[in-house]
Amino acid sequence: MDSTEERSPADVAFAARAGETLSDALLDRRGWLEAFRAEPVRLPAEQFIGELLLELRRDRAQRGQPTLPRGLDREAVAPLTKPVEDVLRVLALSRDAGLHGVIAMSTGAGALAPWVVVDVYSTQVRRSLGGLVPGEWLERRPPDRALTEWMRDLAEGPGGSLPQPNLRVQVVDEREATRGFVTQIADSFRTAVRYFTSSGGGGQRFTVHTRQHQFQLESYPQYWYSPVVFGATLTSPVDGMLATGHYHFQGWQNGTVVTDGGVYFAGPGSTAATLRNI
Repeated sequence: MDSTEERSPADVAFAARAGETLSDALLDRRGWLEAFRAEPVRLPAEQFIGELLLELRRDRAQRGQPTLPRGLDREAVAPLTKPVEDVLRVLALSRDAGLHGVIAMSTGAGALAPWVVVDVYSTQVRRSLGGLVPGEWLERRPPDRALTEWMRDLAEGPGGSLPQPNLRVQVVDEREATRGFVTQIADSFRTAVRYFTSSGGGGQRFTVHTRQHQFQLESYPQYWYSPVVFGATLTSPVDGMLATGHYHFQGWQNGTVVTDGGVYFAGPGSTAATLRNI
């Protein structure tokens, strides 16, 4: 079947409400990471997840949906703990870099928020945006210092000067970017809990069809621009494994990346997608 999940107006309202009420809480917890810079701090991320799960339980109760077995909802969203930790690190690093905002990428039609936070720690992201390659700088200076310099260069360059102009990236107000992250990860929490029992909590095979050929595809979740290679062949079609959730895709050909602009659901009963722009 093609890639759809019918979000009800109540589903959309829950995600928007979570984005409004919990984004400040996430920004407040960034200070914990500033105090413990060496390693990601799990505690504030887990506390934030606990608050988001509490909102989800309240929402399910208000809608008359069944109460989940104790602990099942937390098990369902356990894979989302690391992205919360990672976005806390990026938020702290963005302030260190003096950006007065967060590097984010514009989302396409059908997205719940206009921006997705960019994972500046990801090698694939730096490949997409151009710049740092790990072997060139890790041994010469601390990673955070190298990253902040790269982030400032990226933010201060003329508009549209990215090596990959197809990527619509800019510095966005940190509260707006954080609200978008929380809105979209709240929706992902809802989806993970909704489908956890039917999907078995693991990934499923997903097939992507494209209109163009010889592209290497990459996927990333709706809440976090951190692309990874999808599938083992060039387009089209391409088969790969995805955890239940909503995804964006981009494709590489001859050193140029093209973003698709769509949002696609992978989950029970939704096992394939035809991309819009690739």
